[in-house]
Amino acid sequence: IDGGVDPDHVDLAGKVVAARAFPGTTTYLPEDDFDGHGTHVASTVTANGLGVEGVAPGAQIMNANVFGPDAGTSVARIVDGMD
Repeated sequence: IDGGVDPDHVDLAGKVVAARAFPGTTTYLPEDDFDGHGTHVASTVTANGLGVEGVAPGAQIMNANVFGPDAGTSVARIVDGMD
């Protein structure tokens, strides 16, 4: 549960097994990582060792994008992402 995750990022190739966006009034996609934070965090967890090794390289990513282009979200969107 974060911003979007770029499934084509070299550290995440084949790691994203599910992806969904939880937009408010602004439509965006699960892979829309407006500030790079979601991809950065996902890479820290499960990087495949091509650049650096992640802390859990065998883990897979379920991308729940709850942050829009303005970096805003709501408790409701975060709870929807958890569900």
